[in-house]
Amino acid sequence: MASLFKQQSMHLFTNYVGLDIKQIILLGKSLNYFHAGIQLHIDLFNWLWPRIIQLSLDEFVEYWNNHKIRSQRNKLLPSGFSPNYICDFPARFRLVDFTTPVPPALVDALRENIPKSRQECYRWVSDEFDAEAWVVYERIGAPKFALADGWTIFCQMLPHFT
Repeated sequence: MASLFKQQSMHLFTNYVGLDIKQIILLGKSLNYFHAGIQLHIDLFNWLWPRIIQLSLDEFVEYWNNHKIRSQRNKLLPSGFSPNYICDFPARFRLVDFTTPVPPALVDALRENIPKSRQECYRWVSDEFDAEAWVVYERIGAPKFALADGWTIFCQMLPHFT
């Protein structure tokens, strides 16, 4: 069931963006922009693409959660409103709010039990490469991170590394 939901979600995302993430990423290899045997290519890919993909997914989630669901009279669940509105005001739709507030101190305590920090878990490159990549990114004009432009940014940045 979870796999079906993921497939449907990715289908909705692909329709929203108009691009397929996997196809875009593989395009870099087929066009010879990316060579897996070159460490600079690996580092730049790992620095650039997680940002692009995460920003694209965040943008889609924002759109999806705020889009108005078309009105449907004979539907069991609410329609004619955005998912966020329905979640924010469940009583208006005779729904029960099952959210459970979690104290921030509890979240902090749980995080202390994780052996690696959040920053470490989301680090895809060394600190040195990260710093150099940001300098190079600024040097090329800091273009917007976008799926359609990812390989262009990659190719623009590549020759600027020492």
